[in-house]
Amino acid sequence: MFVSAKSGREPTTRTPCVGVRVALVVGSLGVLGVLGCGDPSSDADTQADDSSDTDALRPSWHQDIAPLIHAHCVRCHQPGGVAPMSLHDHDSAAPWAAQMLDEVVAGTMPPWGPRITERCQPDHDFVDDPTLANADVDLLARWLAAGAPVGDPATAAPLPKLDSLALTDVSASFHNAAPYSFEGPGDAYVCFSADLGLTEPRFLDGIEVLPDNEAIVHHVLVWVTPTPPAEHPGPWDCPPGAILEGAWLLGIWVPGASPTVFPEGVSFAVPAGAHVILSYHYHPPGPGTHTDRSGVALRWQAEPTPWLGAFALLGLHPEPDQLLDPPFMIPAGASDHPETVAEPWPVDEVSLFSIGTHMHYVGRDQLISVQRPGQSLADADCLLHTPAWDFDWQRLYQIDRPLEQLPTLGPGDTVWMDCRYDNTLDNPGVARALSEQGLSDAQDVYWGDSSLDEMCVGLVGVAWPLAGPDPDPDPDPGPDPGVPGR
Repeated sequence: MFVSAKSGREPTTRTPCVGVRVALVVGSLGVLGVLGCGDPSSDADTQADDSSDTDALRPSWHQDIAPLIHAHCVRCHQPGGVAPMSLHDHDSAAPWAAQMLDEVVAGTMPPWGPRITERCQPDHDFVDDPTLANADVDLLARWLAAGAPVGDPATAAPLPKLDSLALTDVSASFHNAAPYSFEGPGDAYVCFSADLGLTEPRFLDGIEVLPDNEAIVHHVLVWVTPTPPAEHPGPWDCPPGAILEGAWLLGIWVPGASPTVFPEGVSFAVPAGAHVILSYHYHPPGPGTHTDRSGVALRWQAEPTPWLGAFALLGLHPEPDQLLDPPFMIPAGASDHPETVAEPWPVDEVSLFSIGTHMHYVGRDQLISVQRPGQSLADADCLLHTPAWDFDWQRLYQIDRPLEQLPTLGPGDTVWMDCRYDNTLDNPGVARALSEQGLSDAQDVYWGDSSLDEMCVGLVGVAWPLAGPDPDPDPDPGPDPGVPGR
């Protein structure tokens, strides 16, 4: 049996990155020379002490920079947070001032995947986009150039209220009763299940996977089934692509993901007697015994919402006719290798409320678009572009629109996943993968489920009005029932 437990743990997530546009702002200030950071303990903090009792130097920490850092960085960068250092007060942040600006200009912090590019100009924004505006970057650069002054705490600007990184108002949480152990270096694929204990239907609107050993958890798929699986409570072998009979895909966890929260007015209908299934893909960093005891937190309500929702994986195991140029193979030494996967949308019309990209270590750039009936592929509607793909910072991005104005997917539409790969030693992910295998030279890489193989997958959350037709009783709207993306 699973055992119920409260989770006090925050998942690893959050924050944005900015594009090349910020370099123009910083360059005009003549401060690019300070960005080659070595030791983060620059003299910015000692200079700041000289102006700690005056508001003469602006911008200053208390009046200008603290609200900016709290809005964009402190959710992770706080004492006990998921980031390696705290930026919550002046004494903590000032020694890192130069590197903060360096990371912002490079687009690596805060980590946020979606970009507007020449290849993609979606007609929607995303919820909780923490990307710094040009004016914010200018402010940070001028603060650094002034010596990171602290300002007057008596006239400090108010700080924004921070939302929790963890799922709030949790109805129940479950962990597998015993740790699962296996021997590396090979990947492991296992399932556990738990009885939700529901005597009445419930409408779930929040899910948080609680990864225990994040060093080995490659992804987790959360399923719901109306009856106990035959292998309950597990563990049992369930490799990716295995059909979970009668199950619905409830949520997806990948490294860097935040809790899954449905848009207001949308929920997942869970029947009485339902069981949850956690399908784990473990990828150990090397040989030895590896152990994990992950779980899931759920939030539900008694009354139905106007809309129902579900999740799907698109292009998980494509057939040859779904590949633009089969077979799928990334040659060793290729620095900009393209692969494209098509997924026809085979069911009733639904509204798209969230979307994410998924590749492995060799991936560097992914774009998802939808080709409508009568459209050429060149004119397909771009939905999401993550041109600085990072395996450790994945998530689903919720579209910032009212439910009635969300983009749709319907019969005749084809969703395209366009992926680019860098299979050279210049790609840190390739170096990481080779190190795990004890190799020094790049290798040809093929499609596969293992983390050392590659994929080109789209993650989508869809919704439809409760009064309308149920788009499909299967867990994902793919051509083959029960197997996401097939």
